[in-house]
Amino acid sequence: MRFLFPLLLPLMVSTAFAQTPCAFDGWDLYALKNSTEFSVGPEKTARITHDLYWANEDFFRDFRHAGCRGAWRTATVTDNRDGEIYRYYRSVEDNCDGGNTNGVFLKEDGSLRAIAIMNDSDIRCRPSTRTAYSCTQSVNSPRVFWQPPPKIPESYL
Repeated sequence: MRFLFPLLLPLMVSTAFAQTPCAFDGWDLYALKNSTEFSVGPEKTARITHDLYWANEDFFRDFRHAGCRGAWRTATVTDNRDGEIYRYYRSVEDNCDGGNTNGVFLKEDGSLRAIAIMNDSDIRCRPSTRTAYSCTQSVNSPRVFWQPPPKIPESYL
């Protein structure tokens, strides 16, 4: 038994930190609106607030140009299976998004950090900060520093 424990330890640790994906990972907006698993409220004109922008700057920085002013709609999404309520903000103007529907999904609990991103109507869960950032320790300091993953050169894309 004690020889089996070291083999099972990595599995136990990885499952303890595993996170379930958000409720609509892999869905698209059309399927979400026509699903019986979700109820989508009516869309309203939205304004991207300063706080919402900075909580999701990595997404919104691509939509800072003048064509995106007034190009946002929002609606609530209720998961009929567990009652969780979400809100999405999506682009609707071609001169803002090039004809694609892009947006973010938030939990309707007051948090502003997106849990999912919508690109061309396809919805994907946002990776957790545990996987999106790496923790490194300085040689000269016992403090821990957070740093983003390395950027992929455009020549690789």
